Amino acid sequence: MNVNISSLPRLPISERKKLPNSRGLYFVLSEDEIVYIGQTINFKQRWIAHHISSYINSFQNVDIAWWQTQESADLSELENKAISFFQPKLNGIKEKTRTMSPKQFRIRRAVMDLTQVQLAELLGVQANTVSRYETEDLKIPKAVELALDTIERKINADDEQAQVSKK
Repeated sequence: MNVNISSLPRLPISERKKLPNSRGLYFVLSEDEIVYIGQTINFKQRWIAHHISSYINSFQNVDIAWWQTQESADLSELENKAISFFQPKLNGIKEKTRTMSPKQFRIRRAVMDLTQVQLAELLGVQANTVSRYETEDLKIPKAVELALDTIERKINADDEQAQVSKK
């Protein structure tokens, strides 16, 4: 793996709202030890609600470092290589049990009147990830369920505001 983690841009996790709107790999560090590695098409959106947040709270001095990649880069391959090389503690931790079925996920997306691509952008994941949630190819993380709640509330609030503006 040809990445020098110490030379990557990084922020304390408390400042995650300042992450860039770009794609690549991210590295969660605690006292300079890599504890988690992930991929995203949008760093900022990915960290709105992340499934490892509850685990991160047990670590001290947590930072997020990121490595921006080109559009053509295969993020899954890069992520797998990085995980294999660095072997972070939190990769491989089982997420909380899924309560939402793929059918429920599809229905919620339809009710929000979003395409898979639109929902993927809001979640900070690739469009094929949303497709995989809807076909049982990929478990739906609890954090995604929570993010859907947030997106749904925002859409409803926007709809209510539009109704008030019309009056």
